[in-house]
Amino acid sequence: MRDLAALPVLLVLSGCGSPPAPPAEGPAAPKTEAAPVRILQFYAAPSIVAPGQSASVCYGVENANEVRLEPEVEPIQPAFSRCVPVTPRRDTEYTLIATGGGSEVRRSVRVQVRAGPAAPRSGGETVPAESAPAGPRIHSFTANPAEIEAGQSVMLCFQVDGERVELQPGNINLGGARVGCYTVLPRQTTEYVLIAREGERAARQSLTVRVK
Repeated sequence: MRDLAALPVLLVLSGCGSPPAPPAEGPAAPKTEAAPVRILQFYAAPSIVAPGQSASVCYGVENANEVRLEPEVEPIQPAFSRCVPVTPRRDTEYTLIATGGGSEVRRSVRVQVRAGPAAPRSGGETVPAESAPAGPRIHSFTANPAEIEAGQSVMLCFQVDGERVELQPGNINLGGARVGCYTVLPRQTTEYVLIAREGERAARQSLTVRVK
């Protein structure tokens, strides 16, 4: 009987302890935000074409998981610099859509279709503009980014018509490329000059990259 009488006391004592303290919580880990999607460049070269002629729609994106063109020309992938040929039958607005990290950005360009004016020959005879010598042309020349901290690099991208392309300073020969990009590492604020040559003729365009 003494053993049975002691049993309730033991049961009561076993339930009198303090509840275990909850595990200590450390500081919450900071949430990392996805880098924003950016359209670095989006342009058409040339932006005016004759019926049946083609143009190039060129784009560059950053931090994008998916890109597409509307109206769709062909499936495309994210890239820093890429061009897609288009042959619109009428004036057409092309829209680049880039998505990533739950965000979406858009930019549009317009390609116009026009019958070009006649170009004069010697003696007063005329020929269609598309058969007249066009000479070298620079459709675009961009820097990404245009302002940097010391030690950072810059991508210079271009779209030209010409037999050969040069970049100054440095007498950099880019060969016969009509579309491309070239990476530079300026130590100070620098003016870059793109030169498209065809025979003895040349077209020039400049831009400035600022170093903080």
